[in-house]
Amino acid sequence: MGAEKDHEEEDGSSSMEVDQEDQEEEELEESVPINTAPQENENDNNDGGFTFSKSWAIDKAHVPIYTGGKISPLYLKNSSDDVLSCIILPVDGDLVVVDAQRGTKLGSVRERTDTNEDDEDDEGLDRDAITAYALSSSNSLVTCSRNHLMQQYEIKLVQDDDDNNNDTVQVTLQKKWGRSGHSLPVTEMEFHTSGTFVATASIDGTCRIFDARPGHVTHIYRPIAGGESGRHGVSSIAWMKDTTHLVIAIGRDDGSIAIHDLRDQDMKRVVVTRE
Repeated sequence: MGAEKDHEEEDGSSSMEVDQEDQEEEELEESVPINTAPQENENDNNDGGFTFSKSWAIDKAHVPIYTGGKISPLYLKNSSDDVLSCIILPVDGDLVVVDAQRGTKLGSVRERTDTNEDDEDDEGLDRDAITAYALSSSNSLVTCSRNHLMQQYEIKLVQDDDDNNNDTVQVTLQKKWGRSGHSLPVTEMEFHTSGTFVATASIDGTCRIFDARPGHVTHIYRPIAGGESGRHGVSSIAWMKDTTHLVIAIGRDDGSIAIHDLRDQDMKRVVVTRE
């Protein structure tokens, strides 16, 4: 009998322990809400609840800053002579200046230009879209648009004294050079190291040299006989990196490279690289 009594006491003790554990679990479930997400009709004054605004405003957004083409480094100085490293990127017929460190847009060439339907040609293309540009070491920018208009701009950094992260770029039109003189779109432009001459290259096969001071043409280089017929479009141009020499290399779609010296019209050399 004594053994049976002890066994009953043990069973009773185990039952009490299980009941106590169940009670603790129920209290724990009551103290920790299972669903903390706000209900649609939840009142802001509810203790421990969460509410979210249904009205949102865009603070910042990612926008396209590059659609293909030549990328140029740009270095701008602020009032303290600190240098800000930037890059110029072609974007849908515009040129955008981007902070190279933060990746933020600082401004663009056509940012303040109003667009209208009269600026489109018969094919619906933007006639003012920039097709090529050249940047000098002194940050002088020359562009050529689809309508062959060449323009020169000055780029300056506008500093925010309260917050450097709000600095912007001001692009000011300095001079209109007139038409490029090419019969087809201009695809390449390059400043000579001296900043005095600008070369333009076109699908029409010609390369024109402009004096940047008056904005006038000084030389015109056409395809040299011997290339493949119908493939004379200029694909690339490069100046000799020397201020004492005015030598330019012109590469064309037919695989030829013509080298010209602006000081000697008779001095020319053709390197044919096609097989």
